[in-house]
Amino acid sequence: MEWSRVKNILIILLILVNCFLIGDYMTAELKKRAEEAGVREDTYQILSGLGIKIDPELIPPESGVLYPARIERDSEKEQISAEELLGRAEKTEPGGGKITYSGETGSISFRNGGLFDMEINARGISDTKAAREAAVKRLKPLGISTKTDLITVEEEQDYYIITIPQLFSGYRVFNCVNPVKIKKNGVLEVSGRRAAGNIVFARGIKPRSISGLLLDFTDQVQGVREITELETGFVVENVSGTGTNLVPVWRIKADNTDYYISALDGKLVSIN
Repeated sequence: MEWSRVKNILIILLILVNCFLIGDYMTAELKKRAEEAGVREDTYQILSGLGIKIDPELIPPESGVLYPARIERDSEKEQISAEELLGRAEKTEPGGGKITYSGETGSISFRNGGLFDMEINARGISDTKAAREAAVKRLKPLGISTKTDLITVEEEQDYYIITIPQLFSGYRVFNCVNPVKIKKNGVLEVSGRRAAGNIVFARGIKPRSISGLLLDFTDQVQGVREITELETGFVVENVSGTGTNLVPVWRIKADNTDYYISALDGKLVSIN
């Protein structure tokens, strides 16, 4: 048999195999979507039966889950961040896990649990736009990233208050909301919490689905009339030693009140 003929047969076989694999994938994907749609419809019907109003399109697909993670404190990265902001800085360790860096332009203190305090020069701030830019610039070296539309700026007589929620992997860390105060005399102050360090995801722990969590929510919060927002994200929890846990949660806005429920055990959690 001529080689050109063999080659054509092999090409046809490869095409047929690829078509089979694509068809198999599409069948599995369609089945998955149908199952998710069924779960969403069942959840909607149960909530409606409880007298709770909710847009069925608000209920996300079951595959949209986040995984928990462990964050270990990294003192070396803290020092790099401090030196980027302060330049040459003197390091002191007063105890209790607190490390302070002091330089000519200000000081930064890091503590266990992701807590930090910073006071640093920020001169030349004349309006809310400049205040926003200065706050974002000072927090970025600390590993705190966010989206512009989440930042709020308020102007008082003697200072600006810029609130910067932290994002992790594109999702909000609900208890890492850092209020930055910039005095009009050129001093920036912030006491907050950050989700930063050496991060290890716990892939073996599968979070629960939002459908089941919504039912858990209705058991714990009585008299809910309407659910208007659902948002997945994280909260930071302190653990023994220098590390913290990043726990996946859902924010449920019900009757104009925000509630937070753990995606691991279905219990309400506090973000304070």
